[in-house]
Amino acid sequence: KGYVAVDYVPFDPSVKRTESTVHPVGSPNKTFKVTKGAPNVICDLAHNAEEIRGKVEELVDNYAGRGIRCLGIAYTDSSNQWNFCGMLTFVDPPRPDTKEVIRKAMELGVGVKMITGDHVAIAKETCRMLDLGTTVLSNKDIETAGTRLGDLAEGCDGFAGVFPEHKFDIVNALRGNGWLCGMTGDGVNDAPALKRADIGIAVEGATDAARAAADIVLVSPGLSVIIEAIDLARQIFQRMKNYITYRIACTLQLLIFFFLTVLFVAPRQIMDDPSVPQYFALPVMAMVLITILNDGTIISIAYDHVVPGSYPEKWNLPTVIAVAICLGAVACASSILMLYLCLFSHEGDSLFNKWFGAHDLTYLQIRCIIYLKVSISDFLTVFSARTQGPFFERRPGGLLFSAA
Repeated sequence: KGYVAVDYVPFDPSVKRTESTVHPVGSPNKTFKVTKGAPNVICDLAHNAEEIRGKVEELVDNYAGRGIRCLGIAYTDSSNQWNFCGMLTFVDPPRPDTKEVIRKAMELGVGVKMITGDHVAIAKETCRMLDLGTTVLSNKDIETAGTRLGDLAEGCDGFAGVFPEHKFDIVNALRGNGWLCGMTGDGVNDAPALKRADIGIAVEGATDAARAAADIVLVSPGLSVIIEAIDLARQIFQRMKNYITYRIACTLQLLIFFFLTVLFVAPRQIMDDPSVPQYFALPVMAMVLITILNDGTIISIAYDHVVPGSYPEKWNLPTVIAVAICLGAVACASSILMLYLCLFSHEGDSLFNKWFGAHDLTYLQIRCIIYLKVSISDFLTVFSARTQGPFFERRPGGLLFSAA
C-alpha cells in the first residue's frame, strides 16, 4: 500500500521536527499528517501527552544512557488529533578519529566543548566516549544563566538539547570572556554561530548557508585537518618571531657599531700614523655586501626547523625586542672590542699579540678583520635568535645552515 505526499515541511531546528501531509494512493479524501522529531517534542503534540510522557521519557533516558538516539513518530487521526505511535532508534557514533583529534587539540592548549541538540544523557555518553568529561549543561541551564553563561561555558564540557540561538549565545558569551573562539558546523542552524565565532569552520558536506557564514571550509571529512592547521600556523608564527628577533638584532649591531666607531674611534691617534684616517669607517661596498648576504640568511628563516608551541601563541613584542637588543648589543660590543684589539696591536704587550701572536697590523688589515668580524657576527646571530635557550639545542634547517 502506497501513499502520496501532498505537502512537506522540512526539518526545523527551532521546533526539532519535520512534517508531511499524505494520503493513500487512490484515496485523496483520506489525508492525514505524519511527523518525526525529538521524542519530547513529538510527545507534547499527542492528545494524551500527560499519560504517556513518563513512559516516553523513561525509554528515551534508558536508550540515551547507552548512546542510542531516538526519533519520535506521530500521526493525525480522523479528528485531526496527534497520536504518538512509537520511536525509531539508531546509533550515530563519533568518527573513529574524533577522540584522537580532541586529545591532540587539548595537548595544544585548545579547549573543546561539544554543542548538540541531542538528549543530555546521549551527550554525556558521547563526551565519555571522547574523554571530554561529563559536565553537560541543558538548554534550560543556558536560558537561565543570563550573564553567567560565559563562566558556565568555561567550566562545562558540553551542551545538550540546544536550539540554534543557544549556539550563538554560547559563542558570544565565550568571546565576551576574552576567549578566541572557533566553531565547527554544517547546517543552516549553525550559520549564526559560525559567523559570530572568531574562526568559523564549515565541515565537509556543509550546507551553502554554513559555507557562506564560515571563514574556512573543509573539503575532506573529519577534523584532523584543523589540528594540522594549528600546528602549521604555530610553526609559521615561530618563524615570524625568529625573523623579527634576528632582523632587529642585526640592524642594531650594524647601526650602533658604525655610529660609535665613526664618532669615537680615532685610528690615527691610536696607531700614531699620519697616513691612517682620522675616523674609522668601512668601505660602502663592504656595507652593501653585508646587507645583500644578510638578506639570503633572512630568506632562509622561512625554511628553518621550528617546534610549534604547546599553547596558543600571541605576540609579546617587549620580550622580542629585549632579546633582540641583547643579541645585537653582544655582537656590537664584541666587534668594538675586536677593533680596539686590532688598533693596539702595534704595542708589544697588547692582548691581541698575547692571544693571537700577531702584531703591527696595517690599517687595511684591520679593516678586513673588522669586516669579517661584523659579517660573522651578523650571520651567526641567527642561530641564537631562533631558539629560546642555547643555540645548539635544536638542529637548524639545511638551507638556513648553508645560508649562514
